[in-house]
Amino acid sequence: MTREERVVHLDPIGDDVEKLFPSWTNSVAKEYRFRKQLGKGGFGQVWLATRNSDDKKLACKVIEKAKFKRSTLQSFHDEVVLMQTLRHPGIIKFHIGYETRKKLYLMIELCSGGELLAKIVSEQKISEKDCINYTQQILEVLKYVHLHGVVHCDLKPENVLFISKTSDQLKIIDFGLAKVHRHLEWISKVGGTPSYIAPECTTKHYTEACDVWATGVMAFEMLHGYLPFQSSKDDPYLPMQLAKKGLDSPQRGRGPHINTRYKLSEHAISFITSLLSVDPASRLTADEALLHPWITNTSPHDQVLDHVVDAFKIKSTMSNVQKFLKNMVHTDDMESWLIADMRRIFDKADTNQDGELDWDEFVEGMKELSVGMSEIDLINLFDAMDVDHNHSITIDEFLQQYAYQHAIKQDDRLWAICKTIDMKADGKLDADDVEKFVQANPEVEKGMTPQMRTSLANLFEEGSISYHTFICAMVEVKSDDLENTTDELNRGNTEEN
Repeated sequence: MTREERVVHLDPIGDDVEKLFPSWTNSVAKEYRFRKQLGKGGFGQVWLATRNSDDKKLACKVIEKAKFKRSTLQSFHDEVVLMQTLRHPGIIKFHIGYETRKKLYLMIELCSGGELLAKIVSEQKISEKDCINYTQQILEVLKYVHLHGVVHCDLKPENVLFISKTSDQLKIIDFGLAKVHRHLEWISKVGGTPSYIAPECTTKHYTEACDVWATGVMAFEMLHGYLPFQSSKDDPYLPMQLAKKGLDSPQRGRGPHINTRYKLSEHAISFITSLLSVDPASRLTADEALLHPWITNTSPHDQVLDHVVDAFKIKSTMSNVQKFLKNMVHTDDMESWLIADMRRIFDKADTNQDGELDWDEFVEGMKELSVGMSEIDLINLFDAMDVDHNHSITIDEFLQQYAYQHAIKQDDRLWAICKTIDMKADGKLDADDVEKFVQANPEVEKGMTPQMRTSLANLFEEGSISYHTFICAMVEVKSDDLENTTDELNRGNTEEN
């Protein structure tokens, strides 16, 4: 069978968007027991479900149909078709779907081992041998999907899950942005997560080579503890400029180059360089990458990369603290005129008045708000707003992002937030302060996740900290700043400010 014959075909769902699949029924409540909620987002909720017939545990994604427009329902349909068509041990498996009058229930394989970087943090270990194992599994999936004409387009650590906490077998998830194309055909729509987007994607002229680039970024990140193309400077264009230069910058410390201080093997350096070739024609394919000496090495280094574990722990903590704070920064912290202006821009951009902005609507709305933003700037902003990663933005997400940015730009607002959390009014913050604050504010507690609670516990694991340290975790800490604040966040700063 030729590659041309293997291409997956995605058909429109037609006029009747209420029924995506004829086989769906409304018998979900009779066939499954719902045990606990695993997660939630703008798309709906994810529940742990047990099938009554054989007690098999599955993850059930519950989607409220009324919240989504036709194009979003089409993307759900396309993703499910891909999951049904692409059968590979490294791809999350779709079991069956059910439909009621108001909701869709997607029964998918349960992966309880957590995300890639979260697993590294929880196990407190990662070695070059582990990096090879994880990278090889990702490449095996890419070899398979690329053969079938599918490009994932959104590979990143959050979309790599482990089947259990004790297993090293991983699964690739979220084909919501995946593209289907024929051999030698270009993809023109930009999508993905900024830090992992290949340079050629911004030209709207790219192929499956973008997935290989994203894999190279993840391999670099697992070996270094930070992303290759980021900067501490407030220049929104610099990350993409660095990516377009590849790994040739002679900067010291963190930066777009292989860090010799970490004493990586020559094969590891060669592998990363081959995947992060700026010219996609010179980049290894997934098939070729699997034959690289770094992947085929039978005796790789198994020494724990402590610098990576430490960096990921701090990154995870601060990321989840930011999410916690976004939940507690309310839109009424903004001036009324700014809220009114944001709502006006949102409503104007929302051309079909469904209460959400897809990518095209978002781009049109931003033309009025910020003239001259580059496409990569827009992708960064869209990604920051789309906190539930369902590829559309609600008015709440839109306002929340601006409220948060509005707050962190003003020291007095940050200080006021710290004083609000400081229940003992002693000028310092500890875990007890945060817990009491959360309990006293149901709207904040409602948005808390187990990961956020764990991160806050990590932040205060050595006692109370200063307002300054907490504010460092609130704002977006860039690569250079992260290195400077690691020690302070680890030991806890008890000095008065």
